[in-house]
Amino acid sequence: MALTITPQQLFSNLQKREPLLLLDIRNADEFSRWNLFGSINLPFDKIWKKYREISKKEKIAVVCNRGNDSVKAAKYLQNKGYEAFSLEGGLKAWNFIYDIVEIDEDNIQDLSVFQFKRLGKGCLTYLFSDRKSGQSLLIDPTLDIEVFASFIKKNKYKVQAVVDTHIHADHISGGRRLAKKWGIPYLIPQKSRVKFKASSIEKKLPKLFTRKIDILETPGHTPEGVSLVIEQYVFTGDTLFVDTFGRADLSDSNGHRHGKDLFNSVKNILYGLNDNFYVLPAHSAQPMVPGPVRSATLRYVKRFNLLNTDTEYEEYLEMVKQVDPPPSNYQIIREINVSGRIPHKFDRQELELGGNFCNVRPSDSVLS
Repeated sequence: MALTITPQQLFSNLQKREPLLLLDIRNADEFSRWNLFGSINLPFDKIWKKYREISKKEKIAVVCNRGNDSVKAAKYLQNKGYEAFSLEGGLKAWNFIYDIVEIDEDNIQDLSVFQFKRLGKGCLTYLFSDRKSGQSLLIDPTLDIEVFASFIKKNKYKVQAVVDTHIHADHISGGRRLAKKWGIPYLIPQKSRVKFKASSIEKKLPKLFTRKIDILETPGHTPEGVSLVIEQYVFTGDTLFVDTFGRADLSDSNGHRHGKDLFNSVKNILYGLNDNFYVLPAHSAQPMVPGPVRSATLRYVKRFNLLNTDTEYEEYLEMVKQVDPPPSNYQIIREINVSGRIPHKFDRQELELGGNFCNVRPSDSVLS
């Protein structure tokens, strides 16, 4: 029996909804912060005593951060009669698996919107295309350039510009490199403090598209953050998620002022838009699975978000006191995005290991 399962094989199994037990053998704290949707936690040092509690009716994919301990655990379980496999490369490798889904809300004529879901990391990239004019826009791409380039080439989309809604701190942006590859503008918010020449979204984007695009200043998560409104879609960056909101302590030391800005951006700007608009954030705060789009109407978000229409500022301040530790290596990642220079030799998988953690999630709210 093979001892490992590749991330792509695991993706295929999950996509087909084949019976599979996801067994995460990391410690409880690591598991509570970041995990595969639907997985159960049995720490590595307890398997030897508790393996009998695991059913033999399903195949088992054993998961750890880098695929080392999971090999030992899978081998042990196989010796005990289980059909167990170690996830090759662990969550470190799973972090680079994408699911591409089309958003088809109400079948808007002449528009196509695709969501590129980076399942492990929680990153969400968008391709917006106006089929009538043939104009397309790529929003918040990661450095996995070939994922976007191959899809766009295969489907014959013509991209006019690549946009980052803010300077990211959890992953290296692929925006500048993709724009250079295609010979098109790379656009960032005009208040971005970067160390390279770049065109601003506010000045350049409206001139590139025949369809109206509203650009809203929504600072807070970062001082420069913007949201884009195109028809009934609102691309909110990391200001507003489906179920929570962006944290305000990653860009610099002035988190208190940025926190006020974020509260205002959500409550007074984004929540003032049409309730029927669809919120399309740059990240998911929850573990994702193949298939469903990560989106909701603004009506839903205003009611069920952690920061909802009834949330008072004092309540909000209590929420932000309880946030998780920041993304791994976020200062290094942010500096790479600010400088615009990507190191020639570095372990990107290790640098970006972990969830995005760009959102506020109270410490006692465990995702499993």
